[in-house]
This record gives sequence, C-alpha cells and structure tokens, in this order.
Amino acid sequence: MAKSKEKTHAEKLLDLVKASGARFFRDQYDRPHARIRQDGHWEIRACSSEGFETWLTGLGYRSRSSFVPNRETLGAVLNLLKAKARFEGERHHLYNRVALYEGHIYYDLADERWRAVEVSECGWRIVDSPPILFRRHGHQ
Repeated sequence: MAKSKEKTHAEKLLDLVKASGARFFRDQYDRPHARIRQDGHWEIRACSSEGFETWLTGLGYRSRSSFVPNRETLGAVLNLLKAKARFEGERHHLYNRVALYEGHIYYDLADERWRAVEVSECGWRIVDSPPILFRRHGHQ
C-alpha cells in the first residue's frame, strides 16, 4: 500500500486561500491585487502589500493545523498568487475615494467595513458593497 504524501505548508496555504473565496485580479496598471473577505466584508489588498502578507500568514495560523508559513513558503505562495492575478485575473479599475459609475457617484467612507455613499438623482444612501472597487491607503 502506497504511503500518502503529507501536504507541504505551501500546498496547505494555497488550499486555505482557495477556500477563503479570495478573488485575484490586476488593476488598470497591471498590478496584482486580491479581494479578500475580512471581518464580514470584502477588502482590496495589493498582493505585494504587508497587509496581504499578514492575511496569508493569518490563514495558516488560524487553520485547523495552525501553522505559520516560513519566509520561503510565504514568498513562493505570494509569487504564485501574484502571477495568478496578473495572468489569469480580470482587469478592474481601482478608484481613489470617489468614482462615477452608471450615472451614480460613489464616495468611499474609508471605514472599517469598506462602505460607500451612493449618490443618485433620487438622493443618497450608504451601501455595504459598492459595485466598484476602491484602493485604500494607510492614511485613510
């Protein structure tokens, strides 16, 4: 009987990323990004950002096998996900704070739930998941 091969930390981490529902894409400048689920809402993270790296590490740490990927594993997984975003992902325009989309204006509230104000000819309302994607910076 063949012995089953145990998955590496990189393989486990990739499985966790897939199970998370993260979506990978490139922005209008071909930079790789991920749309990740965080605390009950969606966030946009540049794949090269410290925030995305921390999110990946947290996936391993909070998993059933509770592991922290080492530098080499994290680097390999990050490189693979960047390539996935760049070569397989759709292109999405990322907006800074304000966007015009289908006749509506969206204003990023820059709050912890990633909500926006939608302004239309009928008035305004706060939306939990705007139809466009906003880029966030550390000072927001």
